[in-house]
Amino acid sequence: MNRSSRIHRVLGALAEAAGRMARVAPGVAGAALVSYGVWTAWAPLGLVCAGGFLLLLDRRIP
Repeated sequence: MNRSSRIHRVLGALAEAAGRMARVAPGVAGAALVSYGVWTAWAPLGLVCAGGFLLLLDRRIP
């Protein structure tokens, strides 16, 4: 295998990872903002909310 094909394979994997992150980023940012808003009202509930969002995101991310 030559160097060029390895570089193309690595770049393809990086592009795929960037695409997945771009699809997931708005949901993660929204969950973080909601969790922070709840945390400002009552800290323990904000942590519970953040944990719930992490569980939901874990099931959503392929």
